[in-house]
Amino acid sequence: MAITSYAGLLPSMMVRLPDCSADRITQALWSAGREFCTDTEAYFQRLTAINGTANTLEYTLTIPTSFDVIRVKSVHIRTAEDVTAGREGRELGSEQYTFDIADNILTFASAPFAENITSGMYVKLVLTPEENVADTSLDYDFVNRYASAIKAKALFDLFSQRHSLWYAPDEAGRWLMEYQKGVALARREWHVKGTTRELRMSGGNWL
Repeated sequence: MAITSYAGLLPSMMVRLPDCSADRITQALWSAGREFCTDTEAYFQRLTAINGTANTLEYTLTIPTSFDVIRVKSVHIRTAEDVTAGREGRELGSEQYTFDIADNILTFASAPFAENITSGMYVKLVLTPEENVADTSLDYDFVNRYASAIKAKALFDLFSQRHSLWYAPDEAGRWLMEYQKGVALARREWHVKGTTRELRMSGGNWL
């Protein structure tokens, strides 16, 4: 069965944590999803193409709603011919620009455009959901693919809570190992196999 939101994980988690409220479990899942995105950099989006302006060094990026930026993953500069042909363009090295996370300003070491180019720039951002934002902001396929790892992190966090009725350090250690396996898998997929986000739907064992 495909898991499309954290709510789909609640029944199996409540069986393991009968004394823990659904609200607390849900909060743990949100926090775990955020940490998973930070630990793996597996969630990223390409922004809508940005117009290139001649002799301009700074561009203010429009960040997707309900997300925080971890870093700029890539910047591609397109010629008019690239735009016409639908090509992604030339990727710049990371030393050719800086990104101010506080103000969302992308600054180039030298102006990337000598003339105005409509839709002349593509920027990919590595993202994580904002604090206390539900998983509905995340892609359906992303949540499904990594639900088991996110669930494992939430279980680790909950079983690690001292002075709670469900405190169980041995169980916490078990779920930490499962989370670490999920992180390693995601890192291999995004950093070794390539950079495309062609996710394949699969129904995992979430129990």
